[in-house]
Amino acid sequence: MDKHLLEVLDFYKIKEFIDKELYTFSGKQLLKNLEPSSELSLVDQWQRETTEMKNILEGIEGGFLFTPMENDIVEDIKLAQIHDNVLSASTLLYIVRILECSHRAKDFFERLPENEFPLIREKISEIKYFRMLEKSIKNCIDDEAEIVDNASPLLKKIRQGIRSTEKRIRDQLGSILKNPQYRTFVQDDIITIRQGRYVIPIKQQERSKFPGIVHDKSESGLTAFIEPLAIVELNNELRGFFQEEKKEEYKILQMLTAIVGANGNDILLNYEYLGQLDLLNAKAKISINMKAIQPRLSTNGIIRLFQARHPLLKDNAVPIDIELGEDFDCLIITGPNTGGKTVTLKTVGLLNLMAQAGFHIPAAADSEIFVFQKIFADIGDEQSIEQNLSTFSAHMKNIISILSEADRYTLVLIDELGSGTDPSEGSALGMAIIDFLRRKGTKILGTTHHDSLKAYAYLTEGVMNARMDFNEKTLQPTYKVLIGLPGKSCAFSIAKSLGLPETILKDAEAYLEREKIDFENLINRIEKDRVQIAEKLKTISHKEYIINNLKIEIEEKMNALEKESYRIKQEAYQEAERIVDSAKERTKKIINNIKKKRYDNENPIEEIDSLDNIKEEIKIQVKKYDLTKERIGHFQEGDNIILKSMQKEGVILEKNEKRQQYLVQIGNIKLRVSNKDILKKPKAEIVLKANEEMNTSEQNLLIKEDNVTKKAHFKNEIDIRHMSTIDANIKLEKYLDDALLLNISPVYIIHGKGKGILRKSVAQLLNNLEYVKNYRYGEAYEGGDGVTVVYF
Repeated sequence: MDKHLLEVLDFYKIKEFIDKELYTFSGKQLLKNLEPSSELSLVDQWQRETTEMKNILEGIEGGFLFTPMENDIVEDIKLAQIHDNVLSASTLLYIVRILECSHRAKDFFERLPENEFPLIREKISEIKYFRMLEKSIKNCIDDEAEIVDNASPLLKKIRQGIRSTEKRIRDQLGSILKNPQYRTFVQDDIITIRQGRYVIPIKQQERSKFPGIVHDKSESGLTAFIEPLAIVELNNELRGFFQEEKKEEYKILQMLTAIVGANGNDILLNYEYLGQLDLLNAKAKISINMKAIQPRLSTNGIIRLFQARHPLLKDNAVPIDIELGEDFDCLIITGPNTGGKTVTLKTVGLLNLMAQAGFHIPAAADSEIFVFQKIFADIGDEQSIEQNLSTFSAHMKNIISILSEADRYTLVLIDELGSGTDPSEGSALGMAIIDFLRRKGTKILGTTHHDSLKAYAYLTEGVMNARMDFNEKTLQPTYKVLIGLPGKSCAFSIAKSLGLPETILKDAEAYLEREKIDFENLINRIEKDRVQIAEKLKTISHKEYIINNLKIEIEEKMNALEKESYRIKQEAYQEAERIVDSAKERTKKIINNIKKKRYDNENPIEEIDSLDNIKEEIKIQVKKYDLTKERIGHFQEGDNIILKSMQKEGVILEKNEKRQQYLVQIGNIKLRVSNKDILKKPKAEIVLKANEEMNTSEQNLLIKEDNVTKKAHFKNEIDIRHMSTIDANIKLEKYLDDALLLNISPVYIIHGKGKGILRKSVAQLLNNLEYVKNYRYGEAYEGGDGVTVVYF
């Protein structure tokens, strides 16, 4: 992406926003060098890294607190790696603070759940600890960047000598100042230092009378600063101590510098990773502030933006919906001046650049961008006085450059296509340019005022019109993009609202070409048709919704009916087997008795009667369980029936015996059905008797079987993320009731981390439920505090 494009599309201004959120020099340097990438895998990684950091900031309020560090250490580390070089105490202390910050960052992020934030954890794993180096430097240098006495035994001894000598000098000078012999000579009763030696102020006119060496004079010339002869040797001794102190301090700094140099490469790696974390932290903060999202990354050239906002407009931005690359690869936007056409182009271009640089984009969920290898823009007045180029010439020069480099992985943004010259010639050039780019597979987003280009977009497959919405009553733009129709320039309407006389407007209309007027009228007619079609589509969509719901309901009832039918058949088969087995057993006994009586020459008349009785009992039982004779047959108008396919009760209105069809009414619905789909509604006494015959054990068995079925399909976890607290509470209370009845414990409530609103709401509900024994937050492997585990 060339620098001019990044400037035109305001990418550098976005970086300025990010820079304000950075703490470290290395982070600022990374941002300075950051540009959009055309590598899909890298863009995907950047996006996921930003999302991980955003989740950390939202889950842990404030996130990690970086220490402000605005100085670079790269050159200092390189210097330390060269033998015998020495870093200053302040530089060494600054390096320690960078190491401390990187170590605190490592500790902070490693405390997060192990199975979360893999990309950030990977960066953290590369950071090394330098505990001994930190300790060595902090043992020698205090917070004010001063070398401490205990930095070495020799330094401690030297400084003790300095303090002792300074005390002797001050004591002796104090005695001189108090001596009456010199009272008239002394200008002020103070002890000071000049040229590294202790002196006292003596009046200029008395200096010849005072035994000592003059080291300085005051600006007024009235005072001479004299070193008394009595302390010359002590000053010499003190100077010797200072020289020894400097040598020892130099050795200490040299030793610490050598340790830093030996670890230089690893320190620079820590410095680099700390900058990366700082930049990610800034990206995440901006994402939260902009209410931005991680966009989906298209692999087939599609841009699809929902509720996209230009980030620099902040609260004044009007969300727009834009799509490109699926049904059409060129979108021509038209509409009045100041209607937002150029802002729309910049919004699409900038959001793509942001996404390709790893920034989240201010748009709604499911927005999608394509990782372009090249993006070109011809936006704004490109007139060049220096090169003696007109606006049109400057545009053409820019477009010619674009045409030579564009390909199928390119997005081209052209503002006011075909402007700056004769309208007919400009339109023709615009159409030819679009055709050329489309043959290369380039994605094009352009704006224009030319009617010819509007018609071209309307008639050319793969090219689509769009317009910036304009309220003709208030004559104010709404800045919304409507895809599918061209817009009007509204020059006459705007001129009229501004007070242009009516006679001039009429004359202008008379001069306006007839085809332009027709074209404007055509746009109005199409717009009316579009509104009507939209209303009809809305009605059709509503009816389809109702039909689909009815279809689902019918399918569910049919499935339930099939299951019930299977259950009834099973019961009937079991009962039939019981009757047959009982009849067989009784018949076998009777036959044995008949054989025995015949063997004993007795008449088996009673046993034969018993066989007849068994036969009658079986007939009665068959009649009892054969409900079809009771419920299937000929029906009359007014009969109460059950429609099998819907499992609904109804009444017969008409019958057609020839076709064996009936017109039935089910609630408010009238249907024509086959006689195979209807049953007579059983009489109340039959139903009552059947219910009485179902003993308690059978009822309990059915309840048990139903619970077993429910329990097999019941999940021991419920996900209420992304729900409002009201909806979540309603759904959750029903779920907990079912879990209690099915004796399932524990259950897992997945509410996520976020700002903790759902977690608090869940806890409040659980505290009010008497059947909840206790609850806890999940372990790390269960989802941490994003999950609540409930016991009954």
